[in-house]
Amino acid sequence: MKTNNRIVRVAQQIRIELAKIISSEIKDPRLGILTVTDVEVTRDFSYAKVYFVVRDKSHAKQSCEVLTKAAGFLRRCLAQEMLLRHIPQLEFHYDESFEYGNQIDDLLRKVKIQPEEDQK
Repeated sequence: MKTNNRIVRVAQQIRIELAKIISSEIKDPRLGILTVTDVEVTRDFSYAKVYFVVRDKSHAKQSCEVLTKAAGFLRRCLAQEMLLRHIPQLEFHYDESFEYGNQIDDLLRKVKIQPEEDQK
């Protein structure tokens, strides 16, 4: 149980530090406005999946490519900011859960509106 807590804490810290580093250090115009939403770290801290969203979904693939190319630089910056023996390899993935959640909300709104119209 203690190990799981540590994994969660390290993942949260990586998410916070990456958000700071990306916003302040990476000046690539292809990146756009980006938010790091989640980080999943393996038990041995060798890999970390970094999930992000961008304001315009059409830039998601481009942003993922930019982040993947900058992964080495981001790892070095993380090593300077965090006290870990091993900084994980970073894999970047576009987080589609927000879009999925919005679709669910839209469907629920439609379902909620239809019965009210039938009652009139």
